[in-house]
Amino acid sequence: MKKALCILFVILSSALFGNNYPTPLLTNEELKAGYYEGQEKGASHMLIVWDTFDYNDSYNYIVYRYDDEKLEEVIHKYTAPGYSRVTKVYSIEPLSSPRK
Repeated sequence: MKKALCILFVILSSALFGNNYPTPLLTNEELKAGYYEGQEKGASHMLIVWDTFDYNDSYNYIVYRYDDEKLEEVIHKYTAPGYSRVTKVYSIEPLSSPRK
């Protein structure tokens, strides 16, 4: 019951107060370039991490997750309340042949 109430609270607060995620500073072109770079490096996921330490000078950056790492551990590593948090996770499709 307690878990269901917590989930309901999150859904309602998101609906009432909007999404509390910051607007990404990375452009679509930077995200695409990061995705392709991750493909070439053999990454399985691309994570967008938001630096929340100083809201006057916030920025986000890309981190890759590889098959030998657990996704939950990588997310936990880059989630430090008051300092940084993972805002998006993208699954990267492996390259079938090298890009040109």
